[in-house]
Amino acid sequence: MSPVPLIEIQRRLAEAGRIRMGEKTEKGAPKRLTTWRITSPTEELIEQAAKLYGGKAKPWASPTGPQFEVVTETSELPVLVMPSYSFRQGYEYRTSPTRVERRCDGIEMDDGSPCLCNAEPDEDDKCALLTRLTVALPELTTMLGWRCESKGDNAARELLASMDLVQGVAGGRPFVPARLRIVERMGNKDGQTVRFVVPVIDPSVRYAELLEPQSQLPAGYTPVPQRAVGTSMAEGLAAAETQTLTRTPRVTLPDDDVDDPGAEPSRQAGTSAAPTAADTTHPVSSAPVISQAQRRRMFALAREHGVDDAALRRMVKSASGSESTAQMGVSAYEAVCGLIEAKEKVEA
Repeated sequence: MSPVPLIEIQRRLAEAGRIRMGEKTEKGAPKRLTTWRITSPTEELIEQAAKLYGGKAKPWASPTGPQFEVVTETSELPVLVMPSYSFRQGYEYRTSPTRVERRCDGIEMDDGSPCLCNAEPDEDDKCALLTRLTVALPELTTMLGWRCESKGDNAARELLASMDLVQGVAGGRPFVPARLRIVERMGNKDGQTVRFVVPVIDPSVRYAELLEPQSQLPAGYTPVPQRAVGTSMAEGLAAAETQTLTRTPRVTLPDDDVDDPGAEPSRQAGTSAAPTAADTTHPVSSAPVISQAQRRRMFALAREHGVDDAALRRMVKSASGSESTAQMGVSAYEAVCGLIEAKEKVEA
């Protein structure tokens, strides 16, 4: 028998263990799982997997010898897909877990002879289509692969299509981050509804990222704008102090609840009264005068925190040197707001 040309030898990554979708009952019957089961001859790796993905590491008497296993608590694993090493498909006929009688691609056997399945009646077809996906579990301390295997037709078609996408996403890179999921499906077999699970590989990338720059977007497609992540408290307070009211407040707010008794009842917009002696001697009186919106907010804040007019008058005088807010500076305003909020905390 002549040697197989090197160019025809498929790359295969050595395996650290298996990622499984099922197990066997005590009577030996197959049982599907809804969370991943991981097996390996290396106990340390299974213990690491149990800490990461949940479940309990324990010994397992596998058909090929003693191993270790964990039935995890997750149906989704973060993995790295390796385009050059991850995917293999073929037809196999096994007479035991460790013995392969024949293997082919549907046309030729491994040795180059014609496929025996084609020469047999359909009812005698012994081969099963096996789809093998080898991935890396990046959090575990090994660079060896983890093999996930399926005999289903759905997995054969879907994983093949997913690997085509992975090849496109890779762009020459050796690894592509993805999510390996167990997905439960329902089907019909011989008139009966059946449930089964399939492995799904989902690259962690958005289609929009693959279509950049924007000139590559299909005609007529408009990207969805990114939503704002929120507004900080400082930005919200600044906006509240400068906003224009579009509706009448539910509670009538007077212009100045704590103004001087002898002060003029009203002033024209854009003008202000001359500062009092207390205003000119107080250390914060030279600061910019607060706006009408800030004054309204201070009165509303006092009501919200249960501060009556007399208490508010004392706070204003303590901060600005005067009971009047007509010439109240920004620093004094901020001090009064702090006193109002601190009062509730002290009483609580």
